[in-house]
Amino acid sequence: MSLAHLVAHRETGTFGTFEVAEGNVSKNLTPILHFFNATTALVPMNARSLFTTPDEHSAFDAALMGLPAIGVSVQYIETVAKFMDPKARFTDWIKGNLTPASVGLKLTPEELAVPSAYESAKAKFEAMFTPPTPPRKLDGRTLIDVEKLRIIQRSNKPYQLSNGDYTIGIGAAKKLWNDHLNAAWKDREATPTSSMAISSRPYIEAAGNERRVHIYPSYITIGCQTIQRNAIEAVALELGWDM
Repeated sequence: MSLAHLVAHRETGTFGTFEVAEGNVSKNLTPILHFFNATTALVPMNARSLFTTPDEHSAFDAALMGLPAIGVSVQYIETVAKFMDPKARFTDWIKGNLTPASVGLKLTPEELAVPSAYESAKAKFEAMFTPPTPPRKLDGRTLIDVEKLRIIQRSNKPYQLSNGDYTIGIGAAKKLWNDHLNAAWKDREATPTSSMAISSRPYIEAAGNERRVHIYPSYITIGCQTIQRNAIEAVALELGWDM
């Protein structure tokens, strides 16, 4: 009697190294094919790692190929023991990772609506009980008048920021703000007397040259130039950069 016959007729017996109990197949006491219900059979993804001969593979293939003829589909899982966990499978369903019909589970229309109702209710709880984002901590000193920085345009060149003798393109300034300064200063009080750098960043291209940026609590240095934090934050506010 073949393994395929034992499986298809849900019989009990042995075939070579396979043990079969009511159609459920094991090898060395490890389940490798388990009827979850009348329409679904579970097969662990590592089932074939237990096989040592071509005949075992051929017999198992024949058993699998015979399942569609009796109206049974195969679902590949990690292990039978892990799959048979009602809490985990319920969580899969709630998250949309398990279709009840795929495992022969019949639910009422009201029950089928539970996942969407759950997500809707969860979103309302998250909206109500998520604390508001506190306002960003700007430099404690008065923000300088952004007009003093002079946003200029020379001929057809892009807009630039000028701070005394130092000029930087707005594009480069915005990238520096978005990539480094905003995160470094977020929720951090400015301490004008501090001389310890928060971080040293890679070189950036500004004014036609590459210069290293050092970020301090209340100012930055770009090469030999120093720019105060309150001046930079004034520009960010004025130009509507993310804060």
